[in-house]
Amino acid sequence: MKNNSLYLLLFLLAVSGSVFCQNPKTHLIERLTFTDCGECPCLDSIIYTCMTPALQNSVVLQYQTSFSGLYTPGFDSIIRNLIRDGSDLRTNRDGYIYNYVFFINIHQVCDSALKHLKNDTVANVRILMKSKVYDPLSRTINFSADLTPFGGNLSGTYMVNSVMTENNIIFLQQHKDSCGIPFGHGGRYLAKHNDVCRKMSYEPYGDTLVRGNWPATQTITRNFSLKIDSTWNSSNCNIILYVYKLDNVLGNSRIQQALKQSVTWPLDINAPSAPESVEISIIPNPAKNYANAHVRLHEGGTAEISILDLSGKPILQIAHGLIVKDLYNVEFDLGSIGSGQYIFNILLNGKSYSEKFTVIK
Repeated sequence: MKNNSLYLLLFLLAVSGSVFCQNPKTHLIERLTFTDCGECPCLDSIIYTCMTPALQNSVVLQYQTSFSGLYTPGFDSIIRNLIRDGSDLRTNRDGYIYNYVFFINIHQVCDSALKHLKNDTVANVRILMKSKVYDPLSRTINFSADLTPFGGNLSGTYMVNSVMTENNIIFLQQHKDSCGIPFGHGGRYLAKHNDVCRKMSYEPYGDTLVRGNWPATQTITRNFSLKIDSTWNSSNCNIILYVYKLDNVLGNSRIQQALKQSVTWPLDINAPSAPESVEISIIPNPAKNYANAHVRLHEGGTAEISILDLSGKPILQIAHGLIVKDLYNVEFDLGSIGSGQYIFNILLNGKSYSEKFTVIK
């Protein structure tokens, strides 16, 4: 009887040990994109309908380039050095190129990536987020994480970095009919851009974490701080923390582990809030050449987004198309509009929602 109990105890310890010792790999999908790219929506579709559903532990970084209205200058260098071989998509920085000639069989992009990544399930580094505090007054997110080798000692040069991203940005996107014709696009259409890189802690490549030997018993604690611009919707922002092993070129510097956290939600919770009403706020107000509208939609449907004068006459159409219930950041250019008072208007399912704002040139 004692032997049976001993075997049972050993079995339970083995099972619990295998559970607690697991460190599943989170794959980091990096790509460059821009709003004047007609083929880019095709690859977006592959990422969000094929790759990320198949790779449940995965995060995406969309580097918007200088051809994009969502351009972030700080990512120039990483784009040039990550995609120097002409590929459009890097997954896990493993040296494989996941980009084929468009419209021949674009699903080969997803098939090729999954083929090489499906067995890569254990990370060499464990990331444990210790704390995360967002101050809405200063719009600053402070967080710290423990970084530890997993499965044994490591050697080499390991880099760490964090990136701020934003989801649900509404900005007109070029679109080629070969990718399928979206609702009422006319060459450009209302596009929701996700995982847009906004800011990086250590530009352009990260900060050195370890150079040389990294014993399995050594845990390194790193602290980070990022300030969120007033034009970004903090509720839609995330922080991506990742560690990679430095190689001769950035494209071969394999990601060891990555972690994603919401800025505004509690630690380890990444759930979006459920809108209950339509809310609009214009930032900045007064505005000059550019402005952002933070919009909370309580329902989905057909939306027309435009700028009106005080008489209700449309003077600038921003977007037109299908939209779902969510929180959004609508970016728009006021370069063609003179000084005065205007109305930001959303016509959603036949109902009009608006907010006044001022333009000062």
